[in-house]
Amino acid sequence: MPEKINYNGWPNCIRLSNDEIELIVTTDVGPRIMRFGFINGQNLLYPVPEHAGKTGGEEWRIYGGHRLWLAPEALPFSYNPDNDEVEFELQDKHIKLIQAKEAITGIVKEIEITLSPDKNEVKVLHRLINQNLREVELAAWAITMLAPGGRAIIPQEPYGEGDDYLLPSRSLALWQYTKMNDPRWIWGEKYIQVKQDPLFTSEQKIGVTNKQGWIAYYLKGEVLIKKFDFDPAVVYPDYNCNNETYISANYLEIETLGPLTKLAPGGMVEHTEHWLLAKATADETDKSIDTNILPIVSSFQMKMIISIVSAFIFWCFLPYGAISQPKNAGAAVSLQFDGAKRLQQIDGIGVNVNTRSWNGKELEPALELLLDSMHATIWRVIVETVEKWEEVNDNSDPFTFNWDYYNKLYGTPKFQKAWDMIQYLNERGITDKLMVNFMGFAPEWMGVKVIQPKYEDEYVEMILSFYYYAIKTRHLKFGLIAPTNESDHHKYSEGPHLNGKQHARIIQKLIVRMDALGLGDIRIVAPDNAGMESSLNEFVPALMADSIVMLRMAHFGFHSYNGYYPGLKEYLLKSPYPKSSFWITEWNAWCNGCDDGILGEYNYDYARKSVYFLLDILKNGASAALAWEGYDSYYEHHAPSLFSYWGLLAYDAETRTYHPRKTFYTIAQVSKFVPPDSWQISVSANPGSLMVLSFYDSASNRITIVGINNKNHPVTLNGSLKNLPAISSFEMYYTDSVQNLHKNDDVAVYDNAFTATVPSNSVYTLTGLGKKNDVAENAMKPEPAN
Repeated sequence: MPEKINYNGWPNCIRLSNDEIELIVTTDVGPRIMRFGFINGQNLLYPVPEHAGKTGGEEWRIYGGHRLWLAPEALPFSYNPDNDEVEFELQDKHIKLIQAKEAITGIVKEIEITLSPDKNEVKVLHRLINQNLREVELAAWAITMLAPGGRAIIPQEPYGEGDDYLLPSRSLALWQYTKMNDPRWIWGEKYIQVKQDPLFTSEQKIGVTNKQGWIAYYLKGEVLIKKFDFDPAVVYPDYNCNNETYISANYLEIETLGPLTKLAPGGMVEHTEHWLLAKATADETDKSIDTNILPIVSSFQMKMIISIVSAFIFWCFLPYGAISQPKNAGAAVSLQFDGAKRLQQIDGIGVNVNTRSWNGKELEPALELLLDSMHATIWRVIVETVEKWEEVNDNSDPFTFNWDYYNKLYGTPKFQKAWDMIQYLNERGITDKLMVNFMGFAPEWMGVKVIQPKYEDEYVEMILSFYYYAIKTRHLKFGLIAPTNESDHHKYSEGPHLNGKQHARIIQKLIVRMDALGLGDIRIVAPDNAGMESSLNEFVPALMADSIVMLRMAHFGFHSYNGYYPGLKEYLLKSPYPKSSFWITEWNAWCNGCDDGILGEYNYDYARKSVYFLLDILKNGASAALAWEGYDSYYEHHAPSLFSYWGLLAYDAETRTYHPRKTFYTIAQVSKFVPPDSWQISVSANPGSLMVLSFYDSASNRITIVGINNKNHPVTLNGSLKNLPAISSFEMYYTDSVQNLHKNDDVAVYDNAFTATVPSNSVYTLTGLGKKNDVAENAMKPEPAN
């Protein structure tokens, strides 16, 4: 059933979804599709952060997402602003967006979107109508702006040689700024590929005659495939190109074009794309694409969508909100929860917190909410910025502390905030699972963005002085350190820009110095990088190559704003250290603009996505996940950026108080009821529309089942418990767009079986305490994660 939602700052957006995928269109501007992806998954499209929520005015804004343009590209012909609201006609999984006549071109643009009810497929029909009094020559131009970090895949014509192949088979159009030796291009025998890489700021573009009729975009284990027609009897724009690809530092575009048409007054032209979204894993080789992507393309049959569209013509258009509840409301799912099949042990659910926000009693209520209501048990305490730390060298000997210098430095207000906040957390019982992390570049004399090799020992001395002073002088307790932050993120000032070998070398030097000073019980979490690929290809191998480092490695730490990274668990299992555990030390759903002083969405859809990523991370073997971030704050290393609005707790500057956002409650559905040291246990059978994870804590005999119901109707969960303590009932809590941690009626358990009704569109938790000593110990044996 369609939903009217606030998305990316636009209050009048409409969400279409089936059991697997969703798309969101805005009616405040456009016509535009602003989101396309798996439910609670990454957005394959790229909304431009600086244009989020904007409407009106005469300036042209790019906005992002999927749009309809006029080709050939020209100013102002192609650049008519689409800043005003659009009309729309809506039915169950079909919407038609209608733009008013463009002032510049006299053209009316329409986009009709039809979502398959049961497949990961969408039909996108683009229509141009000439309302001028004269003929206009144009082509429909469908442009999809895609999220950064992925790779476009363009099929080439099958290879052939000899007398049968005397004539050229297709065109390749190059723009003035196209550089064919740009490393982002991959010129294969079967495929042309181009990678979006934020480190490269120059623009690139090519156009091709694509007779194969498809193009793909691969991003983090998912592939978007677009199919479109090629007609050899017509002429396309741009040297006969029906398919173009453009890249910038922020996004990549895949574009399809219809034929050049002389459109008479009142005339209409249509151009259709069919979209498919699928899970896949493919590297950059032609062989991998042949094996992993091409079969998906081949099985993508347009007739499936065409039959769906035919069915729609018998349905009348309904006013928004008047669509009836599906007939299958209350459909049942049967699952078994087996305590004998243990997966990984959970170290805890935690938060990132900024010591800069410590202001005595003002912050304490926020910390109490995170400690007592959300039950955050792992705390990544941020101290920043390193760049403005030891601005002048304490002395010329990196192996001798100048305590006159450091005692004065660590008495300044910046560091006093850190000491006071850590002391408060210590008093609240956060010690061994308190992790200190430093953010920001290095001091200027060390190299700022880099750490010059000759100053590595000085850098080690600087951060080690913090640890030593905290423990020996301030008598503070912490069990973990994350010495660097996002060293692979070479575009921003998150931390010194290191390669894998230098990163490992600095950590090894730090460990040796710590041991010499009697700090050998503090353990390491690393590499704490922004990118998973750089971590696995460069940083983790360098850490594993150093036995000194690995003896002190508590957990591998990674960051993710798109859920679990496919293959991470398998990578570690196949490594020289197969028993290594991993934490996601920064996780959330991505919040456009939140780093730059722009308020985010904060609605249930965003919160549901955040907790979906948490469950996805835990399901695939993580021992812990830490939300970014506990509360709104200001980050000095982001200067001159404005306030950061990522917080689970919102900060009210007028009242100087903190208040929970929806994400606080959805995450608490997990963190509140899954104690540290719980085991994730097996869930058998097919959960259908429910996402379900289960946990057992042997210390308290607590059994917890947590998940998400994405259906627009309640779902009946028939559960059976095996190799678990006897339990008389579960308490049930849920969070949805209206309720926060709402307690439903208890669910009775008879003979290890129960039936629970999971509310529609909710994050839900069933939790209860079993009887002590009710399970034979030999039944509770760990098993490898599936």
